[in-house]
Amino acid sequence: MATIPYNKHAVIRRSAAYGSLEVRFAAYLIDTCLFLFGQSLMLYFIIGYPYSPDLSSGLLLPQFPTFISNFDYLGKFLYANMYFTIIHWLYYAMMESSTRQGTVGKIVMQIKVTDLNGQRISFGQATVRYLGKFLSVGLFFGGFLVALFNHRHQTLHDIIAGCVVRISKID
Repeated sequence: MATIPYNKHAVIRRSAAYGSLEVRFAAYLIDTCLFLFGQSLMLYFIIGYPYSPDLSSGLLLPQFPTFISNFDYLGKFLYANMYFTIIHWLYYAMMESSTRQGTVGKIVMQIKVTDLNGQRISFGQATVRYLGKFLSVGLFFGGFLVALFNHRHQTLHDIIAGCVVRISKID
């Protein structure tokens, strides 16, 4: 009796141990909501809100003409937002390189950022990862689509920084 050779092709499967794009996007939405709420509250208390009773008759954007005609207020608004860019970078870089290994959104979604060996990343790696997100977005979000073809669900900024996003608690 003859034997028939059977060669099974190697298939690279995406592991469930890594955070999917859906979970990562949910974490991003949580972080963005928290950050925008804090930023709006701080801007309101620091520079106030322009108000003119003469221009408040409209339902939609009643204060917009006051906002863009008041150059002093507009300058303060842009100046304050420069600081929020730095705060945004520090939030992501410090939280992802901390012992928690993730931002508030990542902690809620039970994922964490690690290096390729599963260890905590450095502040420098977290900074490279943060700056790499601009490249991922700048390529018409193509940097995020890389995760669909990567068995570790790595996006372009993860690959550049040598990081992965893992599920921190597997039941």
